Amino acid sequence: MKHDFDKYKFLGRVETPPGWDNEIIKMLDKLQAELDVSPDAEFYIIQMKEKFGELRCYYTHTSKYENLSNIINKYATLINNTCAECGSPAEFITEGY
Repeated sequence: MKHDFDKYKFLGRVETPPGWDNEIIKMLDKLQAELDVSPDAEFYIIQMKEKFGELRCYYTHTSKYENLSNIINKYATLINNTCAECGSPAEFITEGY
């Protein structure tokens, strides 16, 4: 089941697999909490997607709000070790080139 991401006004396009939805919602809630206490923060996620089995977030922000990047990096690591289909813990496997 896909979640409705419309409540996050700082969020653009989302193209992620359903197994990551719960962790993405947790990440977005943390980002929203940071933005709520820093209303002057200039932050926008342009696109969030899966690429080569990993979460990719393309965003803009001012450098004084580096904690927003830290939140994204923390959750990207967690999400990259989560099954894209069912959301269970998983191991990232690379094969081929």
